[in-house]
Amino acid sequence: MIPHERAAYGAKQSIINAIRLLEDAKLLHEKKRYPTSIYACIIALEELGKGKILTQFWQAKKDIDKGIYSTLIKDHVEKSKVAVRMVQEYIEGPVELWKNKDYMKLKEDMIKSMAAITSKEDKESYLYVDWQKNRWTVPWVPRQPIPDSTVENDLRAISEIYIGRCKVALGVILKLPEILDALSQRDNEPLTTQQVIDLTRLILNRQNGSIGIETKEDFKEVIEITIECRGFEPTKEEKERLKSTLVIVLPKLKPERLHMRFV
Repeated sequence: MIPHERAAYGAKQSIINAIRLLEDAKLLHEKKRYPTSIYACIIALEELGKGKILTQFWQAKKDIDKGIYSTLIKDHVEKSKVAVRMVQEYIEGPVELWKNKDYMKLKEDMIKSMAAITSKEDKESYLYVDWQKNRWTVPWVPRQPIPDSTVENDLRAISEIYIGRCKVALGVILKLPEILDALSQRDNEPLTTQQVIDLTRLILNRQNGSIGIETKEDFKEVIEITIECRGFEPTKEEKERLKSTLVIVLPKLKPERLHMRFV
């Protein structure tokens, strides 16, 4: 059994793991390792669903028994469904997320594609060689080819779609008050410097330019951050969102000790 008091910690680590997996997926995509990029994104979405489920139990102060753990938190499809519903509910509600130009171009495709739940078989087809429906499937050949396209273009397009799904889902979950509340709990382990870097990159979400981050720590907890944006300047909304998120998830960070410069 998982005591409800510890569910917030599990939620935080699941969300941080999703951010890590998305960053890995981007690197794999750049290296044209499309099947593994897709697989990493699918796992990232499941981790977000897990984070949402754990947050709900933590809020309700309900312990998680073995049966619930097996049917909800260990079920791959159920976790994906939770992530999808979370995005769909947000799309139908507030629209601040879509004012960001990087999300605007994804919105229409995401509304459609987020409705598609990836089955266990589809997920594993991007990782394993397997015998299915009287034929061998291999990760580097899509199970459902796109008409008038090459295999590489198919995989690249699918990888781009899944990376887009993860960006949107992470953008949504980091706006939910209950998630931010869970992330801010003092009994959680502090974020590492690398996790702060990954979170910053996700929120700023820039394809052009680069980001440098310097941190000062006190007993392994970040107490001061300097972010250097090279080749771009974040919007006012991005600056405010970055500051509010980092101050919440880093208990020892004061707003006046978060610095940004642009070169």
